[in-house]
Amino acid sequence: MMNIMPSRYQQLADAVEGYTQTGVSLVGSRKGSLYPAGFSDDMGIYYFIPKLAVFFGIPLDHAINLFFAGTALIALITCLAGLFLLYKQVNQRITALVILSAASCIALRNGDVYIIPFFFSLAALSWVLYAAGKQEPGKSAYLVFPIIAFLLPIANTVRSHSGTGILVFIITLFLAAKGKTGKKAIIVLAMLIAGLGPTLFFNHVVHVRNEYLKQRAPMSPVSDGEHPFWHSVYIGLGFIDNPYVEKYLDEVAIEKVRSVNPKARFLSPEYSEILRQETVKIVREHPQFVFMNLAAKAGVIALYFILFMNVGLAAACAWRKPWPIDLAFWAGLSVNSLFGLLVVPYPNYLLGFIAFASLYCLVSINHGLAGITVRAFTKKLFLGRRHICAE
Repeated sequence: MMNIMPSRYQQLADAVEGYTQTGVSLVGSRKGSLYPAGFSDDMGIYYFIPKLAVFFGIPLDHAINLFFAGTALIALITCLAGLFLLYKQVNQRITALVILSAASCIALRNGDVYIIPFFFSLAALSWVLYAAGKQEPGKSAYLVFPIIAFLLPIANTVRSHSGTGILVFIITLFLAAKGKTGKKAIIVLAMLIAGLGPTLFFNHVVHVRNEYLKQRAPMSPVSDGEHPFWHSVYIGLGFIDNPYVEKYLDEVAIEKVRSVNPKARFLSPEYSEILRQETVKIVREHPQFVFMNLAAKAGVIALYFILFMNVGLAAACAWRKPWPIDLAFWAGLSVNSLFGLLVVPYPNYLLGFIAFASLYCLVSINHGLAGITVRAFTKKLFLGRRHICAE
């Protein structure tokens, strides 16, 4: 089975049971009690996976595999299709296959919802680069960008901010690239309309779920279906040894809140507000520690960038691309690095960053390979050797 956290698996089992009993999405059932499915997590998998399990009549394990493996496979095929349209040379396509295969294997080893920002970034960015054109967005941009905008909020429901880096990449590229303002405005308007649909739909699903639970289980906690922010940021301060936050562990945040207000319910507004105040307090009173914490995280992130950018760094320096492409990649990388800086720089939190670095490597190398075919390279190599022998 696809690697997934035990707590998520249990909540998914509850979500399947709740959906089977009630027919209402995002309702979990455990020991006869109803509650918001995926209460402490993003709602996406608790909406899609139970529907797959019930619709196909398959066990939860198979539904999990179908969802994650299917998403990864579709995204990878979509990515390669976009890159093969963008790059016509055999050596460029081989480069794309090698880099994407290696990066995808690493991402799949992490598994869970963390693979969503990785594979969504691969699929979306390949088509963004194709539709962006050399100087200005081509005709395909009228279709490609709205489709990406439609899928972006869906990806965000599975893993928060899965598409934020992509959105920043697109905005940066639009602002920096050449092109008629009217054409860009039409594309942006189409993106806004396309992205509004899924957003309103999932808001409606959460509203229906909450109304149902108010009637059937009024004592259950209310959930907005989003991943907790201040809980993660607070325990993220425990990345390095310090006397303020013991370690990166959920229980550390829970104990801190209990010490301040024992009645504050887990992940309630009161709970989040206490951790926000505690985080701000540490930042104000111990700025040197916060700086050291961020510096340590930044060092790890830099190592990941060097690892996945590898020879692409030399290629980026040797063969200069149009500067809007470089700027867009750096903007996307910066946004995706924030998850490692604010929480912890573990691979599962940085898979979106890794996707951007891998694609930046691929694009940088293939830009240098443009016009250099395998046949031309072989001919040049043969002529060079013959010249040496003649001397």
